[in-house]
Amino acid sequence: MLAEIKELMDSGVNSIYTAAGAVVYYQGDEIFEYYTGSTGHGPDKEINESTLFDIASITKVFTATAFLKVFYSRGYSIEMPVVSIVPEFSQNSEPYDKSVVTFKHILTHSSGLPSWKPYYEKLKGDEIKKAVLSESLIYPPGSKVLYSDLGFMILGWALERITGKKLDEVIKIHLTEPLGLKNTGYGPFPCENTVATELCNWRKRRICGEVHDENAFALGGIAGHAGLFSTPRDVADFGLAWLDSIYGVNHLGLPRRIVIDAVSPQIEFQNQRRGLGWALWTPSSPARYLGKNTFGHTGFTGTSLFVDPDRKLVVSLMTNRVYFGRNPAPILLFRIKFHRKIAELTDSL
Repeated sequence: MLAEIKELMDSGVNSIYTAAGAVVYYQGDEIFEYYTGSTGHGPDKEINESTLFDIASITKVFTATAFLKVFYSRGYSIEMPVVSIVPEFSQNSEPYDKSVVTFKHILTHSSGLPSWKPYYEKLKGDEIKKAVLSESLIYPPGSKVLYSDLGFMILGWALERITGKKLDEVIKIHLTEPLGLKNTGYGPFPCENTVATELCNWRKRRICGEVHDENAFALGGIAGHAGLFSTPRDVADFGLAWLDSIYGVNHLGLPRRIVIDAVSPQIEFQNQRRGLGWALWTPSSPARYLGKNTFGHTGFTGTSLFVDPDRKLVVSLMTNRVYFGRNPAPILLFRIKFHRKIAELTDSL
């Protein structure tokens, strides 16, 4: 079965992605690690355990974890309104009142904020920050779930406001250093050991070593919604820290009740279930063959992390699927097949 999983990963090389890496933990032990393909840029070379991937929106769960850790260490509550920390957010409160938006709304993607806007086309840096903070809400807060990059940009700025430090420092101090994630951080990085992503129409070049997300790039590469680079093992170790914390080994430095809340349903809308930062299992999830208490996150570049607490399973899968464009169908089908085989493997042990 391990050979079948490797064969599946090999089959996607040069059609779905140029590179793929995976690390799987089961009941505390590593049961699978594999790297296939190449970096996708000259001088092209085979990837290995230290090759960096742009993890895209998996950045959001790092931001959420750091936010929860900082917030609760200072006695704050996620029920606090965003304007209590970021007063500039109070602008443009028509047609819906922004003063009622809480950090819990942000963490559960139910804030009322739009999903995404191409700020990068005309703005950069603080201009983007001002534009995001002054956005009007497009639905009443808490009334539905709409996945929003904007909310996690704001979460990152709130962390900076609370700590007085830049977001990359906050992530380093509160997460990557304590957890020993030595290969995780914000770019840019040298191309030599980094997997390339898309041929960007806006930047007029193949992206390598700098963040793929355009808004994050226009913000200087450091943002709450995207920007982190990492390896399959570091991302798996991050997931393992969450799994261990559920079972009482407190690697995260969070109260266990907050850990449980974060991976439990806080809001459900149509076919979406959200914890605090985490996406929760649904029948349409790419991890649909894992247990129904599974939580995780995907990244637009082709990355994913899923944790099945019932199996005590952590699955980190990194690819650069945007190398060949943005059609979501091939990577979705691949993820479903991959996680199904992982489920079958663990159930056979």
